[in-house]
Amino acid sequence: MLSTDNICLFHQIFEHFRVPREVRPGLLFVGTPFMMLMRYLLFFAMKGIYESIRPMMFAIGLFCAYQGGIVLWLTMTGQSEGTALRVSRIQALFYL
Repeated sequence: MLSTDNICLFHQIFEHFRVPREVRPGLLFVGTPFMMLMRYLLFFAMKGIYESIRPMMFAIGLFCAYQGGIVLWLTMTGQSEGTALRVSRIQALFYL
């Protein structure tokens, strides 16, 4: 149902707000179904977001496969010595 990190989060919240120990079981009884509902709603929302960005993820995957093929080809043909300059130029574009 809920993972251990959620139980630790509940404990931290209870300690921070100084919730009395006799009240905590009731809050957990009410809070656990609420957290499960929120988690399911988040998963359903993420499914919609995932479906909308799926083409972009596919394009990124193709780009990564292309780059892997280039590195493999350069390594197999022995041309990998001069690639450091090309790689540093590409990395410089991301730091602009």
